[in-house]
Amino acid sequence: KWRQYGNCWDLLEYGGPCHLFEYMREKNWGKENEIERVLERYFIGLQLCDGLYYIHSKGTTHGDLHPRNVVWNNGVVKYIDFGRDHDGFSTRKAELNNISHPHSFSSMLDWLFYPEKFHIETILKKATNKEYKKLRELRHDFLGSLKNTIKYLKDKYNSDNVEMEVHKMLCRYHILQSQQARREKKSSEIDDMKVIYHKNL
Repeated sequence: KWRQYGNCWDLLEYGGPCHLFEYMREKNWGKENEIERVLERYFIGLQLCDGLYYIHSKGTTHGDLHPRNVVWNNGVVKYIDFGRDHDGFSTRKAELNNISHPHSFSSMLDWLFYPEKFHIETILKKATNKEYKKLRELRHDFLGSLKNTIKYLKDKYNSDNVEMEVHKMLCRYHILQSQQARREKKSSEIDDMKVIYHKNL
């Protein structure tokens, strides 16, 4: 399955991954599906936070953050197509803040929650004022906004229905976290084996 973007072509398998931009555009959410729609955005947002945290923990940045550089595949989102690699705290901070810049993380959240940005209004305001120094600060506020949003949904709809949907979303997220932890442990064990191998050469 070939698709063209400007002068570039990419190949995606049928039923396989697609750009997050396309997934959000093609997802047919009606007004009656507000619970599913909002929770899905938080589910994606949490993964975006975790992915960028991992990148920053390695002392580097993505360099080209926008929805076409994120792939969605059966509920899992991953960053692709890294831009120019910049090291340093100031650049990582810039990647979080400056909502007016199209390649900042806060502008990605702004796009993700459009047109219901009131859920993350405080985050966007703090990002505009360049108040975030590290991603964990933004993630903390993001979890706080999720908590407030759950309360908002419970007040607006049947509390049991909201509880069930929130439980499903959090289960999906924790499963992804567990899978990632196993992959990182396996990768660490492989590195340890390489060290042992080279020491015994």
